[in-house]
Amino acid sequence: MKIASIVLCLLLSLGLSTAQAQVCMESPGPLGIATAPDSVAEVKMGGRDLYRAPHSTDGTGIYNKVGPGTPDGNAAGLWVWPSLYTFDGGDPTAVHNWLWGTGFESPLIYGARSINNAATVWIRGAPIGSNVVNPYALMVMSGFSHFGGPARISGPLQFDGRDVYGEVFSFRSNTPPYQELMRLDATGLYLSVPLRQ
Repeated sequence: MKIASIVLCLLLSLGLSTAQAQVCMESPGPLGIATAPDSVAEVKMGGRDLYRAPHSTDGTGIYNKVGPGTPDGNAAGLWVWPSLYTFDGGDPTAVHNWLWGTGFESPLIYGARSINNAATVWIRGAPIGSNVVNPYALMVMSGFSHFGGPARISGPLQFDGRDVYGEVFSFRSNTPPYQELMRLDATGLYLSVPLRQ
């Protein structure tokens, strides 16, 4: 069995008041960080059971400070830009069901203690800064956004566009039994408002 060699490169550049270090890890096969590598992921990250009191615990934390390199440039604390390709061998009529740029699997939650809320993706809020003109907690620049299940909006909903697409829009109360308050059927072009008894 060939054992993958890992080359660690440490480069130090000394300045007048700062020091920069770059660590490079190279492997001819899958690489494991704090866990054993496997054939599913090119880079697999893991770790031990971690509990840190009294604050929250982060399995993997990214804490950095970045800024644009030009006066009119953009910057991101974490930028994900993968390259995806199809499997061109085998049955030429086969079709891939999904290709994701970024995927999140449902987290597995253990223990007997009750949990009020849990989320696969959690965003604290919009960027904070007195010089931000339009702070958005989530920004989709273009393209359709698809929600395969129910969506709950607890705050105001603003439509700046001209068209709303869909066949049936049902507005219900936010408490059980979630009574239908209004229905808009775009196919029949009618609006029904049930009267309360």
